[in-house]
Amino acid sequence: MPTEFRADAVVLLIDGKPVLGVIVEAQLSRDERKRFSWPAYMTVLRARHECPVELLVVTPDRAVATWAAAPITLDLVGDCVVRPRVLGPDAVRSSQTPRKQPASPSSLSFQPWPTEGATRKQLSP
Repeated sequence: MPTEFRADAVVLLIDGKPVLGVIVEAQLSRDERKRFSWPAYMTVLRARHECPVELLVVTPDRAVATWAAAPITLDLVGDCVVRPRVLGPDAVRSSQTPRKQPASPSSLSFQPWPTEGATRKQLSP
């Protein structure tokens, strides 16, 4: 796999064996080239770990979120389609939003993931 095909992050869920791979891509602006590279990331991860794969695009920009959520058709007739999952500004509450009630687990904003003991994998041979 060429070095230009590297995902921002890969999360692999394991239950004795890989059960789901998640490609996580941070996207600050539109990049039409990604519509060709994202399916490649997914295909490599699926082949390597023999499990289903999802693509999660994270963006703070509403217009980029709309663009990223558009289906990516891989064939001429539209039978093979990648449908990115998008986490955009409408899906995450700002930490500056005033709270009217005490915090509960369902009302918490996203926090950075702990990195202690974490393993980062790149999509490279």
